[in-house]
Amino acid sequence: MVSDKRTLKAICTLKRLLDLLDQAGGPVPPPGLFAALERYKPNRDELAKYQAFSRGGYRRNLIHTGPGYQAWLLCWKRGQFSPIHDHSGSACGVRIIQGVAAETVFRKRRDGRLVRGKTFTHSVGTVIASVDQDVHTMGCMADAAEDLVSLHIYSPALTGMKFYPEELVVKVSPSRSRQSALASIAPVRGVSKRVKRPLAASIRASKARRG
Repeated sequence: MVSDKRTLKAICTLKRLLDLLDQAGGPVPPPGLFAALERYKPNRDELAKYQAFSRGGYRRNLIHTGPGYQAWLLCWKRGQFSPIHDHSGSACGVRIIQGVAAETVFRKRRDGRLVRGKTFTHSVGTVIASVDQDVHTMGCMADAAEDLVSLHIYSPALTGMKFYPEELVVKVSPSRSRQSALASIAPVRGVSKRVKRPLAASIRASKARRG
């Protein structure tokens, strides 16, 4: 088991990152997952063999399947976005490798309709943390300076996503839309949700709960 002190250091290779996550022996606790992604220092060369784009839509490239997670490299050409979706029982940690990601979040109402929230832009090095029923869409703006590449780790492994059609998004009046337009755009930000609990501590707690 890796000590807390050692875990706090930078994770400098993809293999080291995956080895740490494998130590959980099952689903990785979200705090540990997000903390590991924050400490990971990507090497573009070691990720290059997984990088592939598609003109028909963003492309998901499988890197590794662990005991309780999967790691994917997602590649987005300019103008490509995911549908509105959640992660259906999985936590998802994302680290931006190249480009700038645009993410719009939604709030689910009791009647099942969606309320559009803020749109965030995430620069290289940002870690985006989401869990289970968080609803969002993500992609690469059409006028971006370069295509987008992002590392996604789902725990447990993602077996399906729930998609939400645009028709479920509550429409706002034009006047209200204009008034809220500036307020709804957030600036480029760094790590979206910072998690202080070390990865090793989270893994030990998870194993203790499983007995």
